[in-house]
Amino acid sequence: MTTVKDGGFLYLNKFEIGAGYRTSNAINLLAGIYLFDRLRFIYNYNITLEGAALGNTHGLVLSFQFGDGYAIP
Repeated sequence: MTTVKDGGFLYLNKFEIGAGYRTSNAINLLAGIYLFDRLRFIYNYNITLEGAALGNTHGLVLSFQFGDGYAIP
């Protein structure tokens, strides 16, 4: 069984940082920016704690939100 713990912070409704931990073998770090009301860019880095096949990895995410976008009331 894998346990996942995640947390994050949003600053000025524009920037976000976060981290997560999986008991199976990884720590995840991320940083993101809200470019427009509906567009967000995220960089993430996964650190493996035990010998995983891929090792440490980098990731890029570009997400688009339909409807009202990422607007926070």
